[in-house]
Amino acid sequence: MASTTCVAGIDLGGTKLRIALVTPRGRIAAAGTWPTDTHGGPDAVVAQMAAGVRDMRQRAGIVAEDLKAAGAGAPGPLNIRTGVTSTLPNLPGWEDYPLRERLSAALACPVALGNDANVAALGEHRFGAGRGVKHMAMVTLGTGVGGGVVVDGRMLEGTLGAAGEIGHVVVQVGGRPCGCGRRGCLEAYAGGHGLERSAAALLASDPRGPSSELGRQSVAAGGPTTRILGLAARAGDPLALQVFDEATTHLAAGLVTLVHLFNPELVLIGGGLTALRDLYVDPACELARTLVFPLHARGLRFGYAALGENMGALGAAALALDMIG
Repeated sequence: MASTTCVAGIDLGGTKLRIALVTPRGRIAAAGTWPTDTHGGPDAVVAQMAAGVRDMRQRAGIVAEDLKAAGAGAPGPLNIRTGVTSTLPNLPGWEDYPLRERLSAALACPVALGNDANVAALGEHRFGAGRGVKHMAMVTLGTGVGGGVVVDGRMLEGTLGAAGEIGHVVVQVGGRPCGCGRRGCLEAYAGGHGLERSAAALLASDPRGPSSELGRQSVAAGGPTTRILGLAARAGDPLALQVFDEATTHLAAGLVTLVHLFNPELVLIGGGLTALRDLYVDPACELARTLVFPLHARGLRFGYAALGENMGALGAAALALDMIG
C-alpha cells in the first residue's frame, strides 16, 4: 500500500458525529467532530458524513482515490449483513434505512458497518486498553448505553451483528419507557437521557426540588443536564446524589448480567459519562463485584477505555482496515 492510503472511521452518535482518517498502522491522519444533524433525517446525516470525510481528506492532504474504505458505527441495532439499520433509539426516523448503500455511494468506496458499542469495543481491543486480552466486555455510557463483547480474541457479532446490546437488557420489568420502544431497559436509567429524566422526575415530585442546588441550576439551564447533575452532586445536593444512587444500582445490575453471561477477564467502561465515574460508574463496578458469583469474580478487572473521543472512530476504521486486508 502507498503511504497515503487511508480509511475513514465514522462514529455516529445521538448528539455528535466523530470522523477520523486512519492509516493502515492505526495512526490518525486527521479527525474532527460535528453536532449530529438529528432534525434533517438520515439522508442529511449521510451527507454530513461525506462532507466531514472530504474536510478531513483536505486537511490531511489525501486525494479521493487514496481513501480505500470506510467503517461506521451506528447507535443501535442494525443488520451488518444487509447494511440496513433497525431502530436507533436516539436517532428517530432511521427505521429500515439502507445506511451502507447510501454511505458507500456518497463516499465512492466500500463501507463496513457495526453497532457503535461493538465498534468501540473493537477499537479498544485493537488499539487501546484491551490489547492482548482474549475475553473482554465493554460498556459505553453516553446519550444511551451500549455494549460489545470479545470472545477468544474475536468480536462477538451474533446472527445479524446485533450481539452485545447490554443497554437493552431489562433491569426493571414494566419500568420506564425506553427510546427503543420497550420498557425497563438499562439505557432508560443509566444513559445520559435516563439520568436527565430521573432528575426531572425527582425535581417535579420532591418538595425540595425547586429550592435545591440541582433545581436552581436546572431552571437557569432550561432543564437538568448530566453536567448540572454532576456539579450539583459534587456540591452535596441530596437530590442529585439520589439520582446517581439509583443509576448505580441499575448499572450494577447490567454489569452483573454481562459478567455472568460472558465471564470476561476485563470489563471496560467508555463514553462521555465516564466524566461522572466517581459519582456512579466506580460505585456500580464495586457493587457488581460483590454481586457476581465468586467463580466469575476470580481475576475479573474493571477498567476504563484508553482511546478517549477517538474510540468509536478507531474501531470503525478497524472494520474498514479488515475489509481491505
